[in-house]
Amino acid sequence: MSPVDSSPREPSSQADPAPTGTLSFSGAAGVTLSGVAGVTSPGAIPPGMYAAAVRFDSGTEVQIANVRVEAGKATRVTCVAQFATCKVGPPT
Repeated sequence: MSPVDSSPREPSSQADPAPTGTLSFSGAAGVTLSGVAGVTSPGAIPPGMYAAAVRFDSGTEVQIANVRVEAGKATRVTCVAQFATCKVGPPT
């Protein structure tokens, strides 16, 4: 029979990484997000609700409210510059 190690263990110095989701945009010249992570850019970001300021090459800017990012999922926003509109797809 093997002895059982009952000595106290040090807590791991490496914390589990915070969960993220991915938010991507196409068809826009630039995007700024504001929400749970403060002001940020698309990419891997903390899950939560965001508002997006979308800029087109024409200089037109549109606001999108309530863009949901879920942990471990990707959300894609597709914009059409000609009409200065964007559509938020479901998280996948």
